[in-house]
Amino acid sequence: MGGVKIYDFTAGRILVLGVTVDSIAITIDTNAIDAADGGDWAFGTAVPGADGVLDGTAVDFCPATSVDAITNVVSAALAASAQFDGTTTAKDLYFNMLIDDADVSATHTNLINGTATIQWINLGDY
Repeated sequence: MGGVKIYDFTAGRILVLGVTVDSIAITIDTNAIDAADGGDWAFGTAVPGADGVLDGTAVDFCPATSVDAITNVVSAALAASAQFDGTTTAKDLYFNMLIDDADVSATHTNLINGTATIQWINLGDY
């Protein structure tokens, strides 16, 4: 399980009108994860915690989306608009990934491709 920062928002209160994620495709390391195995991915304002689940701020931009088998191509969307308070500290956006516990036994690097479209408005800073 882990995440990688993909965007820095400007400081301010951020209104996210919508998020669509199209055709997330995962290319796995050779002999690293069996192609039939699976996991979940999400977009959030923080990386996932050590509890082994994608929840809370790890999924607040796009919900956890299952990818079983790991080589399937999947899409997802944020169900409703949301506001984020980045007035003290600007918000970051992370792509987060969880491989099911029984499906991996070591750390590996995998290639993720897809398109995320985020419509947002900076409501201002104070």
